[in-house]
Amino acid sequence: GMVAGLLGGVTVGLGYTLLNPPLVSSSALVNLPSPATRLIQTQVVIAKTPAVLNLAQPHIHPAISEAELARHVQVSNVTPSLLQFTGLARTGAQAESIANEVARSYLAYIDSPYSPVGKIRGRLFEPATVATGKVPMTWVMYSLTGLVIGLLIGTIIAAAISWSDRRLRKRDDIAGAFGIPG
Repeated sequence: GMVAGLLGGVTVGLGYTLLNPPLVSSSALVNLPSPATRLIQTQVVIAKTPAVLNLAQPHIHPAISEAELARHVQVSNVTPSLLQFTGLARTGAQAESIANEVARSYLAYIDSPYSPVGKIRGRLFEPATVATGKVPMTWVMYSLTGLVIGLLIGTIIAAAISWSDRRLRKRDDIAGAFGIPG
């Protein structure tokens, strides 16, 4: 009972890990000229506006919905003149695509007449590359988490099974003692 429960739990844990693989991240850096750097926080906000995401979305491969894109891109200022675009995805290629396309769309948007803060000519300082490095460690972490969750679930299941077995045995023993067939 105990071993079967533990194995079942481990299987559940590993299954969960495989169905929900960790997200991989990849980042692109955009350099802004000094006049724009006074408004760096504004730029962070502009970078994630629907206008920018709408421009980027058709170019991302594998394709991703706009709502998903909004959740899978992060923008932050690393220095007063550098914005970091981080794409999060299940594959390195998609993470890279998200980071680069949102960064390029942002650059096109701020250099257009539609820019809410006047035309700014920034440049892609460092394009995102296929995400590496973080993946193995996150996989290990997720697998271990899955394993621990699995062991807990397995232990609970095994304990429940042996407890109900014991109850049955006790009832049969009582019945046997009184000569009643169990």
